[in-house]
Amino acid sequence: MPEVMAEGTWMVISWTLVAFAGVFLVLAGLSLIIWSDLLVNIFVIILGLLAIFLGLGLLAGGHLMGRAGFPSIFLLFFGLASILTGLSVFLWRDLVFDLIIYAGAGIAMLTGLLLLFLGSILSIRGWGRRMILLGGSGLLITDIALILFPNLAARVLVTAGGVMTALAGCLAILFALTLRQETGNPL
Repeated sequence: MPEVMAEGTWMVISWTLVAFAGVFLVLAGLSLIIWSDLLVNIFVIILGLLAIFLGLGLLAGGHLMGRAGFPSIFLLFFGLASILTGLSVFLWRDLVFDLIIYAGAGIAMLTGLLLLFLGSILSIRGWGRRMILLGGSGLLITDIALILFPNLAARVLVTAGGVMTALAGCLAILFALTLRQETGNPL
């Protein structure tokens, strides 16, 4: 029996599948560390293509809804906006990178402020409250770093993401080896 049933569920987990996922995560993390610039460029280009295809789909949906008698001005507007966003990725890539970084900084700022506010009003004491406050402080520090040093902070975050992905892959491989020992199956 090469599988193990996860405790508390009816899921059957094969250790080979977990090991394969771990190896994939390690390779993805290492490639993110080694080829970060290339992978970020590919990711942005894929997002641009997806925006263009989404815009075309929205335009087609708006056209079909308009022919059926439904008001479709919002679909047409968002379809054109999506196509223009996708095209801007190809025309002004540096501007799009900056917008993504500053949007991430804005989200980090709002989330950090929200966590600090929640940490200050919650009745939780001890480690729970400290972790909420620490998370909010960490997000605000990340936000300040993204605003002051956008290129350096983006590289550090991508590298940190690669390291965390590779570590998650190592943990998955260790978990797979533990599952293999429990089942006693060499394959």
